[in-house]
Amino acid sequence: MSKKKNCLELLRRAYPELNLQKINVITQYDGNIGLESKNFRLDVWAQDDKGRIYDIEMQTTNKHDLEERMQYYAAGLNNFTLKSGPPYTKLKFTYVVFSCTYDPFDQGESMYEFNFFDRKTKTIEFNVGMHIKVFNSKGKNRDLNQKILDLLDYMNGVINHAQGYIADLQKDIDHYVNSGKWADDMDKLAYEMNQVAMKAAEKATKKKAIEDAITLIQALKQVDLSSEVIFEKVLQDYSNDLSSDEIKKLVEENY
Repeated sequence: MSKKKNCLELLRRAYPELNLQKINVITQYDGNIGLESKNFRLDVWAQDDKGRIYDIEMQTTNKHDLEERMQYYAAGLNNFTLKSGPPYTKLKFTYVVFSCTYDPFDQGESMYEFNFFDRKTKTIEFNVGMHIKVFNSKGKNRDLNQKILDLLDYMNGVINHAQGYIADLQKDIDHYVNSGKWADDMDKLAYEMNQVAMKAAEKATKKKAIEDAITLIQALKQVDLSSEVIFEKVLQDYSNDLSSDEIKKLVEENY
């Protein structure tokens, strides 16, 4: 999808009503929406010549969090496409495509499309400029155009035509897989996943240390030990996981 022609054709098939002509593409975009917020990584981020924003995501494992993920990505897209200063009316139109190799909603549809409507009248649309389509390659209801069906079949490992977009896409994938760049990217991905796992383990260890330190502080407090003595005892037991300042703060807050 880093190639414009591949990405453009996929978006044309997903959103034929937009008559897309030109796009710019960024792959693996890291979205940071705040120092204390959960970051997210967009698989493919694109923008067309009318300023509309596109996010393409591939989901091969059902983590049972697609709805929450859709909501968070949508909020993140809105956040970093509207800079500080301009009014909300300048919010860009965003289009999100989730391609799943499983049925996330268990309704048998090959495509699910989401807009915002009033639940009572069913006719009033809340036009927030956010459009989401979820494609399900395992869908039983295949009432879609053939170009989309070819793409869904390809997600299932089937190439319907010897020539054309899908065949060319497979050639690009074969070239990428057989190149040194693929091996480099796999090494980079493995390293990043290892870093994430290490940070998660460190965070869990620190959280447990804080909980245990608080329990110790409260227990020592019950036997009328001074805060100074408690600090020294906690520092002795938890200095490997917590800094002196962190322990001091815990004692002050829980003594």
